[in-house]
Formats: sequence, C-alpha cells, structure tokens
Amino acid sequence: MQLFLGGIISGIAVGALYGLLGFAVIILLKATGVPNFAQGAQATLAAFIVYELVQSFHLSFWLAFVAAVPLVAISGAVFYALALRPNDDADHLNFIIHTLALSLLIIGAVNAKWAAGQPFTFPRVISGDAAFVLAGVSVSWLTIGTILIALSLASGFAWFFYRTPLGLQFLGVADRPDIATLLGVRTRRLTAIAWALAALISLVTGVLVAPRTLLSSDMMDFYLLYSFTAAVIGGLTSMWGVFVGGLLVGCVNNLVTIYAGPDLGTIAVFLLLIAVLLLRPAGIFGDASLIERL
Repeated sequence: MQLFLGGIISGIAVGALYGLLGFAVIILLKATGVPNFAQGAQATLAAFIVYELVQSFHLSFWLAFVAAVPLVAISGAVFYALALRPNDDADHLNFIIHTLALSLLIIGAVNAKWAAGQPFTFPRVISGDAAFVLAGVSVSWLTIGTILIALSLASGFAWFFYRTPLGLQFLGVADRPDIATLLGVRTRRLTAIAWALAALISLVTGVLVAPRTLLSSDMMDFYLLYSFTAAVIGGLTSMWGVFVGGLLVGCVNNLVTIYAGPDLGTIAVFLLLIAVLLLRPAGIFGDASLIERL
C-alpha cells in the first residue's frame, strides 16, 4: 500500500509538470490555432539561460529567474517572427512543420553552446525537508510547490482568456482569424504576445524539471511527448483538461513502472490514450465542434 501511495503522489507531481507544459501548448492552440512542437525545446533553452546567469554572473537562482523572464518572453516573440510570421497565410500543417524545424534549431543552438559537460546540476527551486508524511510516504515541498504553481498559472490564464478583453481577442483570433482581422484586431501582435506567454510558461516548467532530471539538451523530450498526450487525453480545447490528462498520465506511468517496469509504463500511457480516444475522440473535456474548426 505504501508503494502504491508513493507512486500516486510522485505521479501527481510529475503529472502536474506534464500538464504545465501541455498548458503552454493549449494556450498557443487557443490563441493561434497551431500546436507548438518546439515547446519542449523552448523550456530547455529557458532553463539553460537561468543556469548561465547563475554560473557566469553568480546570481542567486531567484535573481537569475527574474532576469530570465524578459529574455525568455522576447525569445518567444522572436521565434514567432522567425518561424511563423514570414508565412502567416500558410495552412496549419505548414505551421506545424515550422515548429518542428524550430525545435531542431533551438536544440542545435543549445548543444553548440552547452554540449560539453552535460548533464549539469541545476539549483533546486523549492528545497527543504518533507512537508508532511501521509500513510508512511513523505510528501516533499517540491511536490506541493509544483502542484500549486501549476494550479495558479492555470487559474490566472483561464481568467485572462475568458474575463478580459485582450483574452477574448485571443480566442476570437484562434476561432475566426479572418473575421477578427476585418474587425481591426491586430492578429500578428496578438500571436507574438501568445508566443511570449507560452515561452514564460515553458520557463517555469523548465526550471521545475531541471532539478529532477539534471539539466541537459534532451531533458524535455519525454515531457513534451507526455504533455501532448495529456493535452489530447484532457481535450485540446480545455485548459483544465490538460492538467487532468497530465495527472492521469503521470499516475498511470508511475504505477505501471513500479510494478511492471519502465517499458510497460510507456506502453500503458499510450494504451490509455487509445482508450480515451475510442470513447471520447475529442478528449475527456474536449469540444468536438471547436476541434473541427482548428
């Protein structure tokens, strides 16, 4: 029972990270109608920026994080300008290929700068002893902090998208970009802002993942894969669904890995994905009518 409970608690913590990275994907999907397959690479780059500020400029972690915020936000807007804006009248498949190419470009740049010495030890964002013990299982402050950060960001962005004029403009651009343009909405500016916001979420995800896995250019590979899985399971149109999907993916993967091994853990996750799509093709909380318009 203790082993099972430990797997659930650990699965919730890692599932929150899947949900957080998937949340960045959902934000761009809602704001632009395009899933960004470079989101994991952007999280990796953001974590390396914080690491470089700590190592080269001898800043504390939190000062480095604050200094990285404008750099990462600007990089998100620049990536949009380089990868998508030159062909912003292309179809969605074209955009998706561009994000894949952008991912390769970012990882290539990271390896060119930081390949030697990988993996690196990354400063812990949340340190300290166990917050409490539940049925013999220690629950760390990192686990609690990760879940609270994920919920706080999700709540803030949900309020932003559905309760503010700018957020509603984002949704309008994603749903009917041609009509939004005719109404005078500056779609390119909004898209650049959306990329900047998604990059900031990737920054938070990257600095939470790096202490767990050690900092390396490939640390986000599985996280991105499982994040997209979580987004599809929860529903690509649901901001909260991606976190439910993330928790399901994290718990299923952890428990099957504990009792049957890591290979079967991965298989179990994708069996879960297939089962959900057979029963709910739009995802657990997804809206099929909205997905058809993406």
